[in-house]
Parts: sequence; C-alpha cells; structure tokens
Amino acid sequence: MAFRFQNLLFSFFALIAAMIICRAWYSGELLFIFLVWNIFLAWLPFAISGLFSKGPGKNWKDGVVFLLWLAFFPNSLYIITDLIHLQLETDVPKWF
Repeated sequence: MAFRFQNLLFSFFALIAAMIICRAWYSGELLFIFLVWNIFLAWLPFAISGLFSKGPGKNWKDGVVFLLWLAFFPNSLYIITDLIHLQLETDVPKWF
C-alpha cells in the first residue's frame, strides 16, 4: 500500500512540474519556474520521515534523522505561501 502511495505522490509531483514547464513554454517566460524547486523542498520532509526506524527504539540515528527532518520541515509549510503568486496578472490563465 505504501509503495503505491509513493508512486502516486511521485506521479503527482511530476505532473505539477510538467504543468509548470508547459506554462513556461506557453507564456515564453520563466515566471513561476521556482515552484518546481519549492515543491521539491516541500517533499523532502516526507521522504526523510520514511527513514525513521520502525518501533519504539531510541537510538542516535533517529535523532540525526529527526534533526534532518526538522531542518527541512519549514519548507513544507512555505509552499502554502506560494499561493500569493496567483494574484499576479499575466496572459496565462490562473488554472495553468
């Protein structure tokens, strides 16, 4: 089940990246290309969380993984603030 979810999530991120690239091609400008990087940074905490050991054991590796996760976690919330860019007026439809 988890493997299918990860494949679905990866496919979704690939679709988002493809739509942003198509938008750049359609509009002829690289205005929102930074969103691909922001989506990657938002995905990192999810990927890192899969590295936690299964079970109640407390070892130093889980501490390192937690610190790594904590370092990237603010990026996952930051993707919400990118919605403010939808207010910019461009020749490209907002849904694209």
